[in-house]
Amino acid sequence: MVKAREAAERLAGHKATKMPGDYLDGDGCITCGVCNHRKESYVKWFDGSVKLVPVMCDCEKAKWEKEKLDQERRQDAFRIRQIQAYGFAPSQLQEMTFKHADPEGENVRLAAAYARHFDEMKSQNAGLLFYGNCGTGKTFLAGCIVNYLQHRNRTAFMTSVPTLVQELSSWNRDDKTTALDRIRNCELLVIDDLGVENEDKKSLEVAFRVIDARVKANRPMIITSNLNGQDLMTDEMKYKRIYDRIKDVCKPVVFKGKSRRGRKNHADKWEEVDRILEGAAQ
Repeated sequence: MVKAREAAERLAGHKATKMPGDYLDGDGCITCGVCNHRKESYVKWFDGSVKLVPVMCDCEKAKWEKEKLDQERRQDAFRIRQIQAYGFAPSQLQEMTFKHADPEGENVRLAAAYARHFDEMKSQNAGLLFYGNCGTGKTFLAGCIVNYLQHRNRTAFMTSVPTLVQELSSWNRDDKTTALDRIRNCELLVIDDLGVENEDKKSLEVAFRVIDARVKANRPMIITSNLNGQDLMTDEMKYKRIYDRIKDVCKPVVFKGKSRRGRKNHADKWEEVDRILEGAAQ
């Protein structure tokens, strides 16, 4: 109550500013010449007296709300940049949106549903394992999910095992601990292209440590891999220890389509060549 009274006293000490076009209404209050709403009003005070205090007209309210919205957007953009600090660079994620996805494409609806219902997926520690041929859209759809969540201020990171190995090797102990904490505790972690690390024991160990930490922390993951189902599940393959950790927390989703990688770029290239040649022949 004391603080409220102090704030009110400070308010009473301010005066409304009369701008060109403003006028005094019948009660002597400054009124906005644009929206015709008062910029000051009489208020009954704590001691029973009546004081003239400044208030916001509709124009000032709209300006204040716009400034507040702009500030929130700047804060959101800053948070998103922080979220993106680990993992793929923002430029790599820009085009990975459901807006750019073929609605009839393989597993697009599943990925979009996962993103929309992420809170439910998170509560069940339910992740996804995208596997199949190269260039079939696994990385793209995983990126779409990350982008969707990041732009709703959710901590979703997308990275790869080689990137993790490279980054963790170059950091000091404190930075490494902080990074691992963020990787372990973020709401969603995407590990892209598991299986490209060949026989590098260090890479496999990093992959296992990160995945194991996520499983123990009950945090969902999305993992993409070019390995086929048989490679993933055989007892003899070197990824068995990793697969044993993810098989109960990631729903396998197979991508059977032919590689789409580079198709559009190649088509655009030849269309441009045809345009030049046809023009030159005329």
